Amino acid sequence: MELEEYRERIEKYLMQEKYINIVIKKEELENEDIERYLALLAILGEKKEYVEKYAGKMSVSFEGYESGPFINENLIKVVKRFCDTCPYLFYFLDKETATIKDFTIAYCGTGTVDGDDHAVDRTIFEAFLKHQLQGMVVLAAKHNLHPDKLEEAVKQVYDYFGLN
Repeated sequence: MELEEYRERIEKYLMQEKYINIVIKKEELENEDIERYLALLAILGEKKEYVEKYAGKMSVSFEGYESGPFINENLIKVVKRFCDTCPYLFYFLDKETATIKDFTIAYCGTGTVDGDDHAVDRTIFEAFLKHQLQGMVVLAAKHNLHPDKLEEAVKQVYDYFGLN
């Protein structure tokens, strides 16, 4: 990924916005054309200013998949690239939106659905959650964030999944 080709636009965007609302268009999803979003995630993690400003202030959605299904192969690939490339993604995601739930279903789902309930593979989920939480710790250490800030972010993730 070539960050520099996106850097100026992304940093300008980050300086003026208060919330990041990523909507990945259907054609971007089908072509796996997400480099600019991956660049945004990388740049977010570079500066303490962005880490503090956008904690819990980002949502990601997919045009045409607002209510599922989460069995689309391209959607699953894109979600996996987001999560694997950005191990601190949960730090930035808004815990009041469905983004974490949607990403978890796409990343860990078994494909079994019962009404609104999507089954997830427990082993994959535990590794996925551990990866994200470790990424949050590394991000906090890199930017010397106050321990209370990290503790609150981790607590929000645990609360989101009902793991408190």
